[in-house]
Amino acid sequence: MGEAANAPLGAGGRLKPEWLALLRAFPDRFVIGSDQFYDRKLDRIDHVRRIVDALQADLAQQVGRENPPKIYRLPA
Repeated sequence: MGEAANAPLGAGGRLKPEWLALLRAFPDRFVIGSDQFYDRKLDRIDHVRRIVDALQADLAQQVGRENPPKIYRLPA
């Protein structure tokens, strides 16, 4: 089984350039994160961390912390 064509991580576990471009083009439309309580598979958590770590600080902050309350209409 190979890598999924739409997977954000490519060879070596690095964020694909096209995914970075997509996140930069539409920063208000993405949420990236994981809930360890529900997701016990450590490789998935590692993949999420690799994606977030590959982003510039302001974009990581937006997709990791600022977007969820806006997108899901959560109370502040």
